[in-house]
Amino acid sequence: MAKYLPAFDEIEVQQNGREVAVVRLPTVCSLLTHTSGLSCDYLEDFPVAEQYRQVGICANASRTLEQMIAELARLPLAYQPGTRWYYGLGIDVTVHIAEVVAGISMYGTRIIGRKTLELMHSNHLPLDLRPLINNGLANSGYGFGLESRVLLDVAATELLESVGEYGWVGAAQTYYCVDPHEEIISLIMAQKKGIDAP
Repeated sequence: MAKYLPAFDEIEVQQNGREVAVVRLPTVCSLLTHTSGLSCDYLEDFPVAEQYRQVGICANASRTLEQMIAELARLPLAYQPGTRWYYGLGIDVTVHIAEVVAGISMYGTRIIGRKTLELMHSNHLPLDLRPLINNGLANSGYGFGLESRVLLDVAATELLESVGEYGWVGAAQTYYCVDPHEEIISLIMAQKKGIDAP
């Protein structure tokens, strides 16, 4: 990751109330699997969320993605990369890396082939980082691919879906699910953050 975004080369981890050296730098794969150490400003599990809020990491729509990522690189990670799964801003950083590598904005441009998508929607999380815990809830039966959860065990989910189904729930309750076996795609476009949001 630091190869493409040198500002992350000296990033630290907030641990026990102080900042410590990172054991290993986040990788592009850890960004895509939410194991990079990045968090979000609206999740309270780590103290760095307050630092994210103070600088408006997710709240300042007037800045570019490049500016947001530069600000993010100045803040510590929430945990040592590769030690746990935790939903964070890894996808945002990955999009910016793609912009840097390609020299263009990635929005609206198809750059991913079929075999790449198959790789993306395969589980990349080791057993010791499962089940996924998101917002305090266990997602039993799922692994995580390179940007979305992946169903591994139908019985554990207690849902009528297929092994290989993938998707995600966004921060504002948007939802998508793709079941290649049944050839079903579900998409819900909601915009409601938090339980008490209007």
